[in-house]
Amino acid sequence: KRYKYIKSNLGSKFTDIQIVMEPGCNDGCNLFPFYKNGMEVYGCDYDEYRMETGRNSGLNILNGDIDILIDTNKKADLIILSHVLAHIPKLDHFLQKVKNLLHSDGWLYIETPGYKWQVQPKGTQQQIAGYGTSNDFLSFLQFEFCYVFELETLKLALRRNGFNLYKGDEVIRSIFQPSNRVLQIHLPYASKRGEIIYDYLKDVEIDYLNRENSLLRKMKIIKNIFMQSIVR
Repeated sequence: KRYKYIKSNLGSKFTDIQIVMEPGCNDGCNLFPFYKNGMEVYGCDYDEYRMETGRNSGLNILNGDIDILIDTNKKADLIILSHVLAHIPKLDHFLQKVKNLLHSDGWLYIETPGYKWQVQPKGTQQQIAGYGTSNDFLSFLQFEFCYVFELETLKLALRRNGFNLYKGDEVIRSIFQPSNRVLQIHLPYASKRGEIIYDYLKDVEIDYLNRENSLLRKMKIIKNIFMQSIVR
């Protein structure tokens, strides 16, 4: 699905992609369709058991972090960061390495859990196949996040490191391009974003705690207990 998203949104520009890289590639499943379509692919991660699956399929998967991709002395036309960016402590430092690894006319695909998609009041919830949503913000925060983004705050973080948004949504699925311009973020604007985010999450919390939704959750728990007792 990531291959299809990138291809459909880049259109004719997609044919210029020859080298694809993915830090934190796991078994290389995101790289595989690019490889099958004749592109040169490189990934890196640490779990030898999972990486071996990709290697057995012909993928170049190295043991290490982004530095080992830099050591290949190759420049990528496309870099994929799929559910990686939210777990990086030194965000700016990492993004500068990404930029150095990418051709000046290359593309950066970022997918990361966007809180505006992951948590929504029930009355406004939408569905995209494979991308679920709920109004339970605390369960969302149980993941090992260093950062949680909305599209706007992701865009600001990337612009601060010399990338411009080309295409994106609140899921977050996004495509960025390198830029020579670096945005200086003004504190009042950043503070305003914080207020907007706080107000949004308060609305989600109110929705989560209202009587009707609370009752539905309890009924679901009872149903699950009942179904498990039948299975036994």
